[in-house]
Amino acid sequence: MQETPLNVITVGSDRALFVPESSVRARLAEYGTLVDELHIIVFTKRSLGLVQTQIAPNVWVYPTNSWNRWFYVRDAVRLGKRISKERSIALVSVQDPFEGGLAGMRVARSTKARLQIQIHTDLMSPAFQRGSHLNKVRMRIARKVLPQAQGIRVVSNRIKESLSEAFPVLADRITVLPIFVDIAKMRVTPAAFSVREKYPQFDWVAITVARLEPEKNLSLGLHAFARVVEKYPKSGLVLVGEGGERARLEAEARRLGIGQNVVFEGARTDVLSYYKTADLFLLTSNFEGYGMALVEAAAADCPIVTTDVGVAQDILHNGEARFMCPVGDAMCLATGMLALRENTELRKVAVLKTQSFLEQFALIDKTEYLKRYRMAWERCLV
Repeated sequence: MQETPLNVITVGSDRALFVPESSVRARLAEYGTLVDELHIIVFTKRSLGLVQTQIAPNVWVYPTNSWNRWFYVRDAVRLGKRISKERSIALVSVQDPFEGGLAGMRVARSTKARLQIQIHTDLMSPAFQRGSHLNKVRMRIARKVLPQAQGIRVVSNRIKESLSEAFPVLADRITVLPIFVDIAKMRVTPAAFSVREKYPQFDWVAITVARLEPEKNLSLGLHAFARVVEKYPKSGLVLVGEGGERARLEAEARRLGIGQNVVFEGARTDVLSYYKTADLFLLTSNFEGYGMALVEAAAADCPIVTTDVGVAQDILHNGEARFMCPVGDAMCLATGMLALRENTELRKVAVLKTQSFLEQFALIDKTEYLKRYRMAWERCLV
């Protein structure tokens, strides 16, 4: 008896899939090796002029080419139904329980396919729900969509626990599969440059690697860092990333009197060199589903001071009080930075405490990760 082909539709919003050399395009092409066919629907505006693209022998990317964002769901559903008529679709997998989830639910319902919802953000966090009016609308959508899923993949235990508490009926459908980080490769790759040598005016350098957007709460980091500069005027903070908040943050740094101590580096592809040569990594987010930057910093043996988000509790062993702070607590962040700046032995201990977390993830190579990814899909079909 011939086995039914595993053809999958995914729905998401990452337009980098249309960029030939992008990492997300390479990653999805790899996912294509797990199934017979992979059809990827991406929310896009017609003004971008994007066209259907084949990125691997069995992987296709489809733009919705919508007039505006309000037509994303409708256009994604139309595409999904069209693909399903041409191919036998077994599973619809969506990248969020919001607009993507709504589209995926409608496609799955109309085609009798199974539904998997992937969750990459801590949607049950009060900070997420307060973040914008749109997030409040999205939560209403999520409450409708989530119970319809046969499987839910989350990227951290934090999300699983909060989701299971809010939706007890979903607990058995949840699989925890973090975002893949090639820790072994990071550990053996040498730094291409030293951030300390790049900015010799500083005698100590902290870094933040993040999009310059409101949910990252980089203003909090500036206020905390200003307290460090008060005591150690030659301290430097290098912000690696770009975003809509840059001009406001630059003005805020000047207003706090630390304009000369803060470097806005912009977006960079060589972030590993920053992690490996900085004295400290600072994360100030209001919420994170996972917090890949935390894992990358730990893999580079860079001491961490962070808000209590994402995998912070796992990395810091349920929270070293000085280094994992309540969201919004600038004084706690400043205290943690000062402690690590002033005590070399404490820095060594802080790095050592991240090793058990890294060992847990270092055992998962790319082959094993892809196997687990396929298993998460198969679980939805049972």
